[in-house]
Amino acid sequence: MPVPERIQELPARWGHLCLGVERFILRDLGLRTSDSTALLALSGGADSTALLVLFRVLAPRLGMNLKAAYLDHGIRPEARQEAESLRRLCAQCHVPLYCGATSVPLFAQRTGRGLEEAGRTLRYRFLAGVRNASGADYILAGHHLNDLAEDLLLRITRGSGWPELCGMRAYDPDSGIVRPLLQVTKQELTSLLQDLEITWHEDSSNQDPRYKRNRIRSRILPLIMEENPRFLQHVLRLWRLGSLDRQDLETRLCELRRGERHPDPETILLPGAELAPLSESLRLRWLKDALARLGPEQSLAENLFQLEQAWQEGKQGAVLQFPGDKRARVNREGIFLFRESRER
Repeated sequence: MPVPERIQELPARWGHLCLGVERFILRDLGLRTSDSTALLALSGGADSTALLVLFRVLAPRLGMNLKAAYLDHGIRPEARQEAESLRRLCAQCHVPLYCGATSVPLFAQRTGRGLEEAGRTLRYRFLAGVRNASGADYILAGHHLNDLAEDLLLRITRGSGWPELCGMRAYDPDSGIVRPLLQVTKQELTSLLQDLEITWHEDSSNQDPRYKRNRIRSRILPLIMEENPRFLQHVLRLWRLGSLDRQDLETRLCELRRGERHPDPETILLPGAELAPLSESLRLRWLKDALARLGPEQSLAENLFQLEQAWQEGKQGAVLQFPGDKRARVNREGIFLFRESRER
């Protein structure tokens, strides 16, 4: 069956779903789509295939020009067949497809990363490269509501705090990544494809129990859904609240950064006069934010609490170590944050 080009060609149920995605993009995310170019991140699975089908209909309404990208991770032999199927589907939709290939296992071995992290790193690196080369404004990913629930559960197991606990962002201005299907369930996407008689490929690695996300998907999430069939809707509500809190926090942090001092490019001073009137919660978040800007390694909550206690107790000269060779020192001026090589 040909891929629909207009919303009027869709059954009413899927037309309403399209309109919901459109509202999410324009109203909730506030994206400027007129005369923009969107790069679809395709994998050949149901999620990204549905993404292509939906935006085949929505792109003219949004004023978007579509392009697509596919990366062979060098893990599964069936990837070549998936790429060929995607070429045919993209050609039918008149969407240019950029294909790439890499070796995730080799990259994981060289860098000491797990396969999941290595694959994610290379995939987003590839998408960023295609985005730059093609002049795309956005990268559209096919993450949906079930993915959001899995992400929330993963963050719980990692000990994430609020509001990061609410899950992945729908739009990241820095990377240009947009997740327009976060309010749509996996079942809706597969039902859409089945109704339109559009095939997709199942990724065999999604069943591999070695990956934590797969274990959450196949074992933990079904148990929670059995206890509460409306769990996905609760996740969506939590995500909405968390997203609002995250926006407020980022606005406040932007204001606080204006009070920082930077004795050199690798040192940040949070002045005591700026720290004193803040709540403990906001101080901790400012400390975490500043440490993150010194390097990618995440700060542990227990270290942040120890630093907060040292500052409150006025332990001048106290030094605390953070991951990534980062340190914090309390003195009369406030709290100095720096790399170990820059210790003073």
